[in-house]
Amino acid sequence: MKKLVSSLVAGALLLSLSAGAVSADTSVHNLQTAPPANINVITPMGANAPGSNASIHDLSVSSYNYQVSEVGAQVYTDKWIKGSSKMKVTVTNVKNVGETPGSLSGVTITVYNASNQAVASGNINPNTTSSITFSGLSSSNKYYVEFSVPRSGLKFAFNGTISSAQ
Repeated sequence: MKKLVSSLVAGALLLSLSAGAVSADTSVHNLQTAPPANINVITPMGANAPGSNASIHDLSVSSYNYQVSEVGAQVYTDKWIKGSSKMKVTVTNVKNVGETPGSLSGVTITVYNASNQAVASGNINPNTTSSITFSGLSSSNKYYVEFSVPRSGLKFAFNGTISSAQ
């Protein structure tokens, strides 16, 4: 009887030790889906322009890198941009991310002031031209940028930079 109890206790101990070794790390590791804030990446917010309390990026200090993960009509930067009287917007790495095949023939880029008035606008064909420069801006005023693509049912992703063109 003593042998049977000892065997049962030893088996139970062995089972609990091996189960503990297999499931020792029960924590869930959540990975960030947004890039860290310190690498100067704007993630456009979608159909909304930046709010009055949105942060400001100063182009006189550094260029601003952005990434559009999906657009089928238009997206706006979620940051105010200032610090330059000439702004260069570059669009690169254009990809169709929708289910329907097709290519992007043009991107309309519009710069708005703090009163939501369009102050500059232009079109680029990312297949031939990757940037556009806007001049006549005030370096002390705040602006935001809208990226528009034709409403064709296609969805695109792209990235680029917004920089001072001084």
